[in-house]
Amino acid sequence: MSLVSFLNKILESFYCMTDSFGLSIILLSFTVNIIMLPLIWIAEILQQKGRAKKALMQPSLDEIKNIKNRQEKYYYRLEIYRKYKFSPFYSLISSLGLIIQVPFFLAAYWMLLEYLPLQGQSFGPIKDLFRPDRLIPFRGATYNLLPFIMTIINLFTVYLYTKNKDKFENIQLIIIAFVFLILLYDLSSALVLYWTMNNVFAIGT
Repeated sequence: MSLVSFLNKILESFYCMTDSFGLSIILLSFTVNIIMLPLIWIAEILQQKGRAKKALMQPSLDEIKNIKNRQEKYYYRLEIYRKYKFSPFYSLISSLGLIIQVPFFLAAYWMLLEYLPLQGQSFGPIKDLFRPDRLIPFRGATYNLLPFIMTIINLFTVYLYTKNKDKFENIQLIIIAFVFLILLYDLSSALVLYWTMNNVFAIGT
């Protein structure tokens, strides 16, 4: 069974219980967060180990900052990495939490983007979960509200997650938050609702 089919079955099971696609999407997002939680914990442990190693070797790296010869500086850095058993792989670990989420996000994306049963299904002020929410009327036009709520929650999550961590992680996640705003802005409100709740539940965990 593919991940898309798996999420589809979970969504339909929740719909049978709630008779509401909006609530079902929220429950689906909660369930996915619970499934990912052990993986996120493992990623966090690996990240902490990587940061600890980096902190140990940082004084040595600071000592070679003023070396002008790039090749010589490169070899010194490699020697420091070997001394502290630091692999360049640790640089990727800062993105591990995000990498874990990618398959689930893509599965939800492909499932909800063209999920025809959502057509005409309302949820609160959202009139049609299959379409963008169009909740902001302005000068004869309508704009989407939910993507901006999603982005605010994403940025708040970034603040909580990275306030005591590397600046690189902070910048990386802020950029991703705005990329999601652009990518999801004009897509179905069901998909934006899913990702918004995903970040709400992430704050709680």
